[in-house]
Amino acid sequence: MKFFILDIILAILVSLIIICSSSYISYNVDIHINFPDRFEGIILILIFLIIIFIMSCICLKIIRILVPLKSGKYSLQHGIDGISWKLQGFLYIFNLGPLLNTYLVPINLRSLFYTMLGAKISFSSMIGGKILEPPMVTIGANSILGEDTLIIGHSVEGGYVVLGEVIIGNNVTIGVKSVIMPDVAIGDGSIIAANSVVIKGTKIGENELWAGSPAKKLKEL
Repeated sequence: MKFFILDIILAILVSLIIICSSSYISYNVDIHINFPDRFEGIILILIFLIIIFIMSCICLKIIRILVPLKSGKYSLQHGIDGISWKLQGFLYIFNLGPLLNTYLVPINLRSLFYTMLGAKISFSSMIGGKILEPPMVTIGANSILGEDTLIIGHSVEGGYVVLGEVIIGNNVTIGVKSVIMPDVAIGDGSIIAANSVVIKGTKIGENELWAGSPAKKLKEL
């Protein structure tokens, strides 16, 4: 119970810091810049939302410097790693998730978006889906993640969260609505067919075609 209360206190505290700082900055912008009266309200709302995004990224960066995400199994009830993961998930879902869930971040900018959140992604790759735990994800050059794909850097097993890296090579294609679980490596030039689920711990070689749920190797390319 004490860890549940601590989770709530930390979430409220970080949210207050983000909201108060964003409100203060927006207020000062309004004082120093004369916006057209007709558009002032809309402009200030947009500025406030942008600052919320920036402050959320800064808070996530600070948390990850203090308690880096790394592969391993961590208790959700004991220890700072589990608490840190839950706090980062809170910020990601409530502060940054709406940007992706409403597709406000266009596909050609998502590589930059996730790079800002800690992922290692080549700017020549196209991200059509979502990435959870960006710091656990590496994507090489000229790879494509189809629409509604989901890259997950964690699994919850009982009272534990298991974090694992997802490494996607160069020239990889992941079909629409596919799910890539943690601790997965996909070699250069491989293809994951649409609606596939690559389960935790799978290692895919170079130039292979995989499909299904769970995904299985079909052939060499």
